[in-house]
Amino acid sequence: MTIEVRRLLSDDWAVFREIRLRSLSDAPHAFGSTLAEANSRTEGDWRLLLARRAQFLAARDGRDVGTIGVVEKDVAGHAEVVSMWVDPRYRGTGVADHLVQTVIRWAREREFELLLLDVTGANTRAEKLYARHGFIRSGRRGVVSTNDPRPEFEMVLAMSPPNGPGGYPRIRWSDHDRGEYLRTVRTGPCFICEIVSGRSEYRHHEVYRDEYHIVFLNRYPTLYGQLLVAPTAHREDIIEDFTEFEYLRLQGLVHRVSRAVALVVPTERVYIFSLGSKQGNAHVHWHLAPLPPGVPYDDQQLAAIDLETHGQLVIPETDQADLADRVSQALNKRSPS
Repeated sequence: MTIEVRRLLSDDWAVFREIRLRSLSDAPHAFGSTLAEANSRTEGDWRLLLARRAQFLAARDGRDVGTIGVVEKDVAGHAEVVSMWVDPRYRGTGVADHLVQTVIRWAREREFELLLLDVTGANTRAEKLYARHGFIRSGRRGVVSTNDPRPEFEMVLAMSPPNGPGGYPRIRWSDHDRGEYLRTVRTGPCFICEIVSGRSEYRHHEVYRDEYHIVFLNRYPTLYGQLLVAPTAHREDIIEDFTEFEYLRLQGLVHRVSRAVALVVPTERVYIFSLGSKQGNAHVHWHLAPLPPGVPYDDQQLAAIDLETHGQLVIPETDQADLADRVSQALNKRSPS
């Protein structure tokens, strides 16, 4: 039978309510809201939800079998996919693909730049669905909500030709994104110590590690090939926490890594800087950011590494792994015996 997809309007609030309650009953852990919250909504609440989003309904065999929504983000040109669900009896029949294709077409017709969505860490079926339609992991991760600590990750799809180095799209951070990042770095554990300890949710693509140092790719790069160098031991003072020998040993690694990345990535100049604060990202680390040739002067220096100015490059995990491997090989060739 033919799959029919239509947009729900405010007068369809009862239809939306019915399929939303079905979805929350079937898969309560797949959504950020609860069945109890949905049951407490009034007719006015449901109408308002439909007025603030594009919500689509899929029907097959005369039965409503799936739904998907899309809402405009507070960053211009960005939209987020929400409330995706398919009746278990119709999974694997093409309904999910039709729904995803519908929101992609909707976003393109309205000239959005980027579609975003969140997937809970254990939902591999959903990730495979979105990947079939071109979505890739952005590298940003978090939890479902303040009351639900399950991990989730973001996937994105560029609606227009990518405008970043290497042909990768860029994603601009919203005020919410910045707020979540600041909350994480100021209240969460030391992310470098967590990487060193091997915690999976803090995994980065490593380039090099020895007893004293670790080198890994930046999860939120503004430049292709951007990476971090840090001591494996937790140090917070860039001067007092190092002996002269330890500091010079680390700077020798910074120099070797810079030369290695410049061999792999087209580079006009490597920016090297150390940021952080005792109130957040306290673990001492150095950023190495390769500026590609041909960047206009006004977009160089601090502007080149500013997330607010240029946004984050979205690089597929497979490409990041390949980049880390190539820089690692170049570094090993240049390492002193």
